Amino acid sequence: MTATKKSKLWVILLVVILCAITIGSLILAMSFKTTAQKAAEAAAPPPSTVTAEVTKERLRTVTDVICTPGYSGTTNLQPRNIAPNGQYTNIDIVQGEVLRQGSHLADINGSPVIALIGGFSLYRDLHLEDSGPDAELLNNNLQELGLMGNQGATITAETYRALNALYAGFGYPPLKNEDTIPVSGFIVLSEPSTVISAPRSTGDAQTEPLARIAAGTKELLCTGPSGELTPEAQDGQKILFPAFSNTEYTARLTTPTQQQNTDNAPEQARPHNEGAPPVINAPQEKKKLVLNIPEELSTNEGTVRGVLVLQEAPEDQLVVPTSAIFNRNGTDKITLVKGDSEEEIPIQVIFSAEGKSAITAQGHELAPGEHVKIPVGA
Repeated sequence: MTATKKSKLWVILLVVILCAITIGSLILAMSFKTTAQKAAEAAAPPPSTVTAEVTKERLRTVTDVICTPGYSGTTNLQPRNIAPNGQYTNIDIVQGEVLRQGSHLADINGSPVIALIGGFSLYRDLHLEDSGPDAELLNNNLQELGLMGNQGATITAETYRALNALYAGFGYPPLKNEDTIPVSGFIVLSEPSTVISAPRSTGDAQTEPLARIAAGTKELLCTGPSGELTPEAQDGQKILFPAFSNTEYTARLTTPTQQQNTDNAPEQARPHNEGAPPVINAPQEKKKLVLNIPEELSTNEGTVRGVLVLQEAPEDQLVVPTSAIFNRNGTDKITLVKGDSEEEIPIQVIFSAEGKSAITAQGHELAPGEHVKIPVGA
């Protein structure tokens, strides 16, 4: 190798070495960081701004209800003042039957028990020339059945004749004018009623009622999923059935009813020896929300789940997440976000439900579609 070639080779080698040293120095310099640089890199990134859109809607608080077709205002069907030895010798009603004025219900010791319609129960045995509200009630029923004319508030011979005509229609022998018209031979209904339970069998008339009855037509009875209505349930609240439609139905609140007795009779007409009805255990009724059966549920015989509206805002309002609201110096506020700018807006909360609040802005034209800031940690 000539001297010239060796010289060129050393030059190239020197250049390579110098390049390597330069690159290594750059890498080393880049990896070296000051304490401030290291602290800055270790710090958490600035928090991002979380926002929510302002909407316009009607807020409401709701709870689930379970609704079943049935009857409200049920009661026992049972005569008053049954003799201690009274026996049902015949039962003449069936479940589902509608009982009306003049319906034959049963026999006690071979004598008929007949339904009347009125505002209170008969409270004594009646005799010829007896007068009073109870006598008038019996006369009115016989007149409305077309069996006699107006006899006022006194039991007359015409009352006996009309009652015997009613008895004859069921195959019973007539009463004589001197015979007692027994109070146990009638049950007064407030209105035509449906037999909603299986009637009892014959036997001791003191042990159980003839059946359970309900006035009116079948309705939708609603209670809570646990079987108890929420204490917040009130008369006039709305129920929806989302699985069927968005229609709202107004419900009425019912409370347990008392079995008819002479408490409804005029005070001055009650004799001291009127006697008490037999003590009979009846199903304990609970408060329910009741409504007419909606058309879309008219063919449904089972339970359906509904939604009870407990409270609601009066109308559609501007709505923001409740978490967007904060209080500063005793004033509720939200932070309105527009691009990179933020503005605190005083507001008034109208209604809150389900994590949202209906608001009105104070001194600002807030509109749906604008965005509000959700504070960190909210």
